[in-house]
Amino acid sequence: MAAEASRHPARRTGEDGDELIREFEATLRDALDEFEAFRRRFFGHLGAGTPRARAVALPARPPVDVEDRGSDYEVRVDLPGVPKEHIDVKIVGQSLLVTGEARGPAPAPARPYVLKERAAGRFRREIVFPDPVVGSQVQASFDNGVLTVRVPKVRPPVEHRVPIP
Repeated sequence: MAAEASRHPARRTGEDGDELIREFEATLRDALDEFEAFRRRFFGHLGAGTPRARAVALPARPPVDVEDRGSDYEVRVDLPGVPKEHIDVKIVGQSLLVTGEARGPAPAPARPYVLKERAAGRFRREIVFPDPVVGSQVQASFDNGVLTVRVPKVRPPVEHRVPIP
């Protein structure tokens, strides 16, 4: 019995353990989203005849760059063809969550595609920052298919000497 217990480490608890669990769950969700996009891309048309072109889904995890600029983070997300009205940006605790949907044109059965590469579908991206952030001061802009989000860090407390009269 003791050997059995040693093979299964106890679940970590507390803030560090809870953060580990949240990161694992987010990673698992992202992996499942990518697998579903892969499945739809390559097997979504099985049983529907032989299509001449396959629909391509927007990656469930669009490419992201996160730059630490000292007092803030700058996050750039590539979202080509997605109108800004279909993008949702939220700060949840110490994380930035970007979700939305790219909608493609309705299929025209009378005009089959020879090649179709433009993306459509739902996307979700979560970035967990290593430092606490100020959610109420986040600024976002969208230009030429690139979402830019500036997320200020919580400033460390400044030491101030208090005189005693």
